[in-house]
Amino acid sequence: MSRIVPFLLLSFLTLLLPALQPTSYANGSIPQGLTESSSIIYDYRIGLDRECVASVTVLLRSENETAIAWILIPKIGTDFVTNGSVIRIDADLQGRGTTSLYWNVSVLLTPGSHVVLGYSFPNACLVLRGRAVFLSPLLRFPSGARGSVSVKVQWPGASLTEVDATPSRVTRLADGFVVERALPLTSDRLSFTFSVPKEELVEVKYGPLTFVLPDRYRWVAERLSAFYADFEGNLTELFPRSPERVRVTFFLPDRYDEGPEGYVSLDGDGREGSASLNLFLLRMVDGMLEVTFMHELVHRYLLANGVSAGATWFHEGLATYLSVRMAGAAGLEAAPYLRAMFDRYGVTASDLKELMAWRPGESRGKGKKGERIG
Repeated sequence: MSRIVPFLLLSFLTLLLPALQPTSYANGSIPQGLTESSSIIYDYRIGLDRECVASVTVLLRSENETAIAWILIPKIGTDFVTNGSVIRIDADLQGRGTTSLYWNVSVLLTPGSHVVLGYSFPNACLVLRGRAVFLSPLLRFPSGARGSVSVKVQWPGASLTEVDATPSRVTRLADGFVVERALPLTSDRLSFTFSVPKEELVEVKYGPLTFVLPDRYRWVAERLSAFYADFEGNLTELFPRSPERVRVTFFLPDRYDEGPEGYVSLDGDGREGSASLNLFLLRMVDGMLEVTFMHELVHRYLLANGVSAGATWFHEGLATYLSVRMAGAAGLEAAPYLRAMFDRYGVTASDLKELMAWRPGESRGKGKKGERIG
């Protein structure tokens, strides 16, 4: 998906995504005279299994005062539990803006008390062709506080290959390994790559689409096929010609940068080609997977109808407009999320809607073989 569209660029600057609802917990005001404290110790203990589901436990300790502690809970997290008193839940990232991707959970601590919070975090790692990338949720807390993070990977045959910085300690286990670091982290997140037993790729076909991915992600192909089926008629009505074959592949985010959401390759004759999607989309707002998939598919439809990739303004504008509109029609959360990004930059849907007056057939600009567009 295009890196020149501002609201899509921002979609990866935060992390992640539905389960923790404010109305499910005590949602009151902070006791008078209390503020967040930097004297609290934050200890994260994360266990990761072969399904890439992380069990996250956070131990909060107050050394010598009654104070407020807060942690960020990704909305993709499930099964939130705590033995403490939750006094406020909101989406404020404590001085760094707001996001719809996290809940900020504030709890009350008394001197010497221990509060435990826990949740499950799916897709904490992403796997492809024997390589896995682990990216923790944001490990952010008040300036001056301290703590630690430990990630235990229980995966027979797994071996650590690269970590984002020199870890405090790496312990090898019979069925995996443990990475431990002191907090705070410069990037607010611990990430590393590791090798795992290679999984065979499978092909899932639907009409002109062939999805190529590990069997663990077969559900992704089925979900995208269903989304395409719902809007195939709209695409056929809009575009005189449809792609004959589209090979949909997937790639991993980089350990330092989540990277582009997706892209299409420009080799081929336009009627056939590929589209690639970033597996990091599984950790975002519900529907970003479908939005990105449809965005790249619109590129393929435009290429099949003779619109050169050189007409970047047209490709990106129409692909963005149609993908967000379809996500909205399907009731996916990504549509209002992305429209909010539009509003932040003063771009309205009506600005892009003018593109609908164009009809396929005119080739604009020049595209070079072997290039790709987002």
